[in-house]
Amino acid sequence: MPESTIIELSDPANRTSAAAMPTGRLILLSLLALPVAEIAAFWLVAGMTGFFPALVLLLAGSAAGVLILLGLGRRLLERIGRRPPHETQPNTAGTGTASSGGLAGSGFMVAGGILLAIPGFLTDIAGAALLIPSIQRRLAGSGIVRRAARDGVIELDADEWTRVRDRPIDHRKE
Repeated sequence: MPESTIIELSDPANRTSAAAMPTGRLILLSLLALPVAEIAAFWLVAGMTGFFPALVLLLAGSAAGVLILLGLGRRLLERIGRRPPHETQPNTAGTGTASSGGLAGSGFMVAGGILLAIPGFLTDIAGAALLIPSIQRRLAGSGIVRRAARDGVIELDADEWTRVRDRPIDHRKE
């Protein structure tokens, strides 16, 4: 075998993160298990309420999610229409908390609307939970979701960045 085709495992560029593998498998297993869990939840609710009431609840949850997403889209279009022509980015800095209607709050609303729109009682519960401001604040403050500070700076933990040595700038014109 020619030497150019041998991959050196000690080279950090060629290694796959060992921590990323289980996370990927966990996500895959969760996505495969979700339909099974949703079917079990539907049959549990149908057993308590009857098939047609459970079906109506399921469709009502999906309709609520679609209505939330449509409302968010309408608000976004209104915000874009009110923005001065010289401003190219919406001003989301300085919102601070999820309940103030800022970027984090809108993100939770979108995620909640998407989860509600997906048919299923488990996703409806998770989506409805993301619409509650106290849960939004708790998630935003937990470090799961990063918030921008008033000056637009995002704070990172020590393991989330590395120091890079400055390179000298050549000021000569060619």
